[in-house]
Amino acid sequence: MKTRLLMVIPAFLPNYESGGPIRSVAGLLEGLKGHSSISCDVLCLSPSEDFGGSGRGVFRKRVSGFDVIYTKSQFVIMMTVIVRLLCSSRYRHVCVNGVFNLICVCALSLAILFKKKVALFPRGSLLEGSLLNRRRGFKELTLNLHL
Repeated sequence: MKTRLLMVIPAFLPNYESGGPIRSVAGLLEGLKGHSSISCDVLCLSPSEDFGGSGRGVFRKRVSGFDVIYTKSQFVIMMTVIVRLLCSSRYRHVCVNGVFNLICVCALSLAILFKKKVALFPRGSLLEGSLLNRRRGFKELTLNLHL
């Protein structure tokens, strides 16, 4: 039976403005795809894309071999999509890539609420320099909420 993984990431391919995290996640997913003993379907959910169109709403694309749903940075739509996916029994595993992005914080909270198996990739966000710079109050609230 295939494992179905929902990956929530603030930006994904072909967007490279965030650089390393996008490339790292794409590499991880590429490794999962190419691993013969792991049977895994991955759906990436991202509010950001940087190619074509200024339309609104939700759209699904196949990008570099990955199934991706983009929500055009619309918070309410993104939360609706996350809740609908988590309510279904299809995705039991959720990976959240980022700690201090509002969508990631909400996705993490909802995944815990829906009793999903959660993996959190904080990237460099928990390093001291990152914790002490801008949006310190939001970061403290987020950490207190989830720890």
